[in-house]
This record gives sequence, C-alpha cells and structure tokens, in this order.
Amino acid sequence: MVNVMPKLRDTLPKRYSRGFLTRIHNGTTLGRRLNSTFGSLVLDCGGADAMTTGKLMLVERLTFLQEFLSELEQNIAADPVGKPELLGRWTQGINSMMGLVRTLKLDEDKQQQVFDALYSEDPEEAAGNGG
Repeated sequence: MVNVMPKLRDTLPKRYSRGFLTRIHNGTTLGRRLNSTFGSLVLDCGGADAMTTGKLMLVERLTFLQEFLSELEQNIAADPVGKPELLGRWTQGINSMMGLVRTLKLDEDKQQQVFDALYSEDPEEAAGNGG
C-alpha cells in the first residue's frame, strides 16, 4: 500500500480547523510566520509543558485569528471605502482576539508583547527575540 501525504498549503484556510498548522507548508513565509507566532504565544503562556491541551488549542486558534485579521487588514487597506463589511468582521475579530488573550491569562505586559509580536514584520521580534 502506498502512503500518500496530503499536499501542504501555502495559504491560510478559509475557516479554522484544529491542527491547521500541520497542514501549512513550513517552507513558506506564511508557515514560518504562523509557527513563530504560535511558538511565541506558547512561551508567553509558560511553555507547552505548563499548558493544558485546552490552552494549546486556544493558542492555535489565536494564531489563526491573527493571520486572518492581518489578511482582512490588507483587504481593507487596498479599498477602505468599498469594503465596509470587512471593517465589521475585523472589529469582531479584534474583540475575539482580546477575549482569547484574557482567557489565556496573559498579564498586561505580556498582552502588549503579544500584540506587538503579532503585528511585527520582523520575524525575530515576532519570535520574542527582538525588543
């Protein structure tokens, strides 16, 4: 029997599903950015060994949400007047992100670091190594 590996993605899926990070090609800019964000958030929560499965799932969801919001921001910036519905989705997403950060019990200093890292263009800063 031939073992067929599924094709890895180089784009964010349209919807979140558990384990989505394992289906993103790590050789792409997107894959590196997502893994860096996920790793930074896990470290900010005390490391994977200190986290429950539930918290790890929330961190994965937060990682997806950040990238999704970044894509929305790019679409809004390209045509801010023509896409008012995207602004509403973005606002809802930001509120969801804030809720996840609070649920993960990141203290205020960590919250600011998380948001700085999530929106950093510098991979070192996003990984928590620059700042």
